[in-house]
Amino acid sequence: MKAICIKEPGKVEIVEREMPVRGPGEALLKLLYGGICGSDLGSYRGANAYVSYPRVPGHEFSAEIIEIDENDKGLKPGMVVTCNPYFNCGSCYSCKRGLVNACTDNQTKELEKCVGQYIEQWGLEADFKAFCGECTFCSTLVDRIVPGRIKDADEAARMDEENGYHDELIDVGEVFGVWNIEGPAWLEDKLPFKAAGLNCIVVPDVTPYKKRKVRILNGAHTGFVLGAYLAGFDIVRDCMHNEHIKGFMNKMLHEEVIPTLPLDKNDLEDFAAAVEDRFNNPFVDHELMSISLNSTSKWKARNMPSFLEYIEKQGKLPVCLTMSLAAYIAFYSTDVQELTDKGLVCKRAKGNTYTCSDDRWALEFYWVHRDDSDADLVRAVLTNEQMWDRDLTKIDGLEAAVLADLTKIRTEGAEAAFASCL
Repeated sequence: MKAICIKEPGKVEIVEREMPVRGPGEALLKLLYGGICGSDLGSYRGANAYVSYPRVPGHEFSAEIIEIDENDKGLKPGMVVTCNPYFNCGSCYSCKRGLVNACTDNQTKELEKCVGQYIEQWGLEADFKAFCGECTFCSTLVDRIVPGRIKDADEAARMDEENGYHDELIDVGEVFGVWNIEGPAWLEDKLPFKAAGLNCIVVPDVTPYKKRKVRILNGAHTGFVLGAYLAGFDIVRDCMHNEHIKGFMNKMLHEEVIPTLPLDKNDLEDFAAAVEDRFNNPFVDHELMSISLNSTSKWKARNMPSFLEYIEKQGKLPVCLTMSLAAYIAFYSTDVQELTDKGLVCKRAKGNTYTCSDDRWALEFYWVHRDDSDADLVRAVLTNEQMWDRDLTKIDGLEAAVLADLTKIRTEGAEAAFASCL
């Protein structure tokens, strides 16, 4: 088949390409019409920082479906369709409300889009619009734990005295920090950060680094904090001083999460080791309850990809991630007291009540199922496709494993349940 190919900036040719072979879950399309987007012009002019050459453009098009599997969307061969050119995470605030073009994981295109909209709304001159078309918009990833404001009034006063002024926005941040910037290699020398000795790295694609952060750092948090809270802990640092909880976290990361990730194994192991050190920071009191906010969508985005990919690669259930799923269910269903405007109030073995904060539909789900047997509750959670976009009971052995883990948490306590995984 023929395709238009930008061989290099300013040079376009019509080339012959192999007919693509459709994979499972994919559709084979025959292009009918193609549009020329501003990013295509940028690719032709050599001004698109995210394009390598040779490059076949054409992400805005209409096409005819030639082949497609049976599906529940009503799509059939012969239909004329178009495609959404945006990739999206499916779980952020925007995606969950259907605004996939505003996915927070796709910040570059959204920023560029907003700039273009302001140019039109404010009636800015054509030269400025042309200038923006030549600018490099960079997707970035910042990795630094910032748990919030300084809560100790005396410490805040000392900071004001040292600074010589009162800062309304002062907060606490860990010493560790990394800033990944997606862009061409020349940016590293153009920007002043590397020369200043900052941990700022320009990479061709931040996606693997985002995945590393979400799966290891964020995934560790969501993977152990719910069970750790039920075990009587309140801050992350104290969990790192408990061999059962720390051991559970490390086994989950090193044996179940890292094997699913695409980066160099040594890099991933070093990052995971640094995570343990960061969690043990003596100056940061990172509360487990603050991490527990919106744990339904967090477990889905941070832990479920590792969970599913581990099963696909290893052909068995990951012990710690399965226990983590049971701990999630336990956190939302332990001695349920009431459902208020602020959230679902539960009570842990330590004796205090706590409030689960999440999407209202998730809280109402657990409230409705508060009197279920554990077996019925596990089945209701695992079959809830609003939570997981799939029926998890179809995974061989999962329902029984989660029920067994939940029973262990209920009867022996969360710490003992975590210890049983080691």
